[in-house]
Amino acid sequence: MTQPISYTVRVAPVPRNEALEAAIRADRGNPAVYGVYADWLQAHDSVLGELIVLQSSPDAPPRDQRIAEILASFDLPDSTRARAQWRFGLWSSLHVGRSVGTMEPSEDIAAFAHQLFSAPTCCALEELSLGILRFSTQAKDQRLVLEEASRHPWAPDLVALSLGAIAPDVRSTRLALGDVGRLVSAFPRLERLRIRFATMRLMALALPQLRELDLDGELVRTLTEDVLAAKLPQLETLHIGTLREAELILLRDKLERFPSLRTLALRGNEITDAVIAGIRRGSQIQVVRTARPRTWWNPDG
Repeated sequence: MTQPISYTVRVAPVPRNEALEAAIRADRGNPAVYGVYADWLQAHDSVLGELIVLQSSPDAPPRDQRIAEILASFDLPDSTRARAQWRFGLWSSLHVGRSVGTMEPSEDIAAFAHQLFSAPTCCALEELSLGILRFSTQAKDQRLVLEEASRHPWAPDLVALSLGAIAPDVRSTRLALGDVGRLVSAFPRLERLRIRFATMRLMALALPQLRELDLDGELVRTLTEDVLAAKLPQLETLHIGTLREAELILLRDKLERFPSLRTLALRGNEITDAVIAGIRRGSQIQVVRTARPRTWWNPDG
């Protein structure tokens, strides 16, 4: 279930235990590890511990009313800037981006991101999705938010990252991201990476556990070379947006650099059947034509 982050009442800081938070990230689907943390939090008079218990025990009455009371006690950004999906009292997924209008040019994006990512409910985050905060400075904003995210203890355990996760009806043709290869590599356990920008670079990309890479933008020669130079030993699925035949031929001739690759999904009308047949011949790679961009993380659940 997706819920807005819109709490305004100030409360005492929540105590933190980095060892117990790390134990949750190591076994996110196990309610028992959340229970251990909940016991520790309640022993330190934190209502977050009670929230974990209530969200882990759906039959505990009066659950909904008490959860609403606890959520109302937190001091976090409003729902037009960030929305979260919850698992056992903590955030499993977080979408950062304006749902209405854009942030003011004078607003401090780095401070906003620091407040959000420092929240105790963010300690076991599994998926992070970054939308557009300000169209005029989207590339700078994305890098600032990524840099801030990389400084937090949960960053090395993040599983999925989406950049440019905007509504399907928003055209991405004028959105330029710049080079984020090294920034993205600060999340070494990523298994899924999706980027939706018209232009981008991924220089020095190294993600040893990445299994799915989805690039919804123009795969020009420089980006093609970035992808081929990337260290992605576990990559199984590669989705590519706007693609010209010349770049596909370059990619085709060097696909052996991805020994685990099994699926290549292509978008682009210029690609001939002969080129696709050349990829399929003598390989175990399944080549799939896709007509539209893939569905991105939906902040409305």
